[in-house]
Amino acid sequence: MPDHDTERFERWSNAFALAAWMTAEERKERIEEFAGYIAELLATRRATPGNDLIDDLIAARDGEDRLSEPELAYLVMSIIVAGTHTTSNVLGRGVLTLLRDDRFLWRRLAAVPALVPAAVDEVLRVRSLGDLRLLRLATEDVELPSGTVEKGQAVVIAMGSALSDEAVYEAPDKVLLDRNSSVQLMFGGGPHFCLGAHLAKAELQVGLGLLAERLPGLRLAARLEELRFTEGAELSSLESLPVTW
Repeated sequence: MPDHDTERFERWSNAFALAAWMTAEERKERIEEFAGYIAELLATRRATPGNDLIDDLIAARDGEDRLSEPELAYLVMSIIVAGTHTTSNVLGRGVLTLLRDDRFLWRRLAAVPALVPAAVDEVLRVRSLGDLRLLRLATEDVELPSGTVEKGQAVVIAMGSALSDEAVYEAPDKVLLDRNSSVQLMFGGGPHFCLGAHLAKAELQVGLGLLAERLPGLRLAARLEELRFTEGAELSSLESLPVTW
């Protein structure tokens, strides 16, 4: 995607992630703007193809007929939204998590750069995207300790519960930089595994790693109770994170 369109992506992505914060008319206007942009983008890339993911998706539509035109447009739109809000959200909430409690975790991360990958896994695990709830439909009867989920029944899945399962994680409410948190469901699994998972983790490792290297004295410039989150949104993120160093 063109770098100069970043601010436009943010505006349009908010129509999905912060829908509760705007009127139906405003959300409709932003989505229509976004859809128009995607249509122009697809037309441009068809005329001057490259060698990117978007070109592979266009080929899956035009050459192999594996996608309909609306599916192609919605998939490109979804990838842009998923790649904008999620990573920036995790980075902000992750930095906040590491700066809390007298900056113990941040100071350790700055002193031991090798802990960056483990730190990323931990901030991903500890409700880094907010209390996401996924609506799913059972395709068959499923027996759970709490009872039977019957075929055709709608189920709301709280991801935070799985990521804090005491049967999997010792002291799940604590952030431990030497914990092996690689076994987690943040990116889904099986055929629904997030196609941007490796890129997202690489971005977060670069972001946290460079911040810790260049700003080891980073600290909060506001009290915790002063921080505000986009509550009620699909992805709960920090409105701002005042810091100093």
